[in-house]
Amino acid sequence: MKSLYIPNEFRVTARRQSIASPKYISFVFEVAARRPGRPTDERRQLGNSGEPPQPTIRRLQRQRVYQQGSCILMTVMIFFTLSLLLLTGLHRQLEYAIHITHHEQSYLQAYNQAASSLNWGITRRWSLKSLQYNKSRYYGKWTCETQAFHGLKACIKAAAASNLLWLKGEGTVPNQTQKIVLYQQVAPVIDLSAIDLQKVVGIAQRWLDFCPERDEKFCAD
Repeated sequence: MKSLYIPNEFRVTARRQSIASPKYISFVFEVAARRPGRPTDERRQLGNSGEPPQPTIRRLQRQRVYQQGSCILMTVMIFFTLSLLLLTGLHRQLEYAIHITHHEQSYLQAYNQAASSLNWGITRRWSLKSLQYNKSRYYGKWTCETQAFHGLKACIKAAAASNLLWLKGEGTVPNQTQKIVLYQQVAPVIDLSAIDLQKVVGIAQRWLDFCPERDEKFCAD
């Protein structure tokens, strides 16, 4: 229940007059509310001018602190969101780089294996009697030798338009069926002491990493 301050002079007057009169009591309260003095609850709410009270400095400071806290929280959330997007992009780029590096490593491993097979095939002795070439465009099969310990495979075959030979070394890409094949044109080394097996020597500037003949069937296994 709200209390209303009434000056003493009006209290004395109220005692002398009939207090039971509602008209006089309302007049006293109305005059007391308008007189300057200690403000009543209503005047405290409306202020001296009768207008709604304005926000105090402390309340404004609290609102300002609250607004600043909300801005800081939004800034932190935006910062974390941008950081998450940046980390996601970096993670994808890293996965892509690892994928490319893995493919390059597999290719280099297969390439080195093919080069090793080719060098190993040059040091071998081959049975040249099994190498045949027919002018009817029928090519004989590749004669191959393998070394299981190092995974080497070298094959030799007579060239289509000359008395020379083609030697190829194969390398397999890990976890794939794709092969890398290197070719080297070689010439037989005549050795009268060897009846069947003959050595070969590589010809300079005759190294290829694709099929040396126009007809691709020549390079088929």
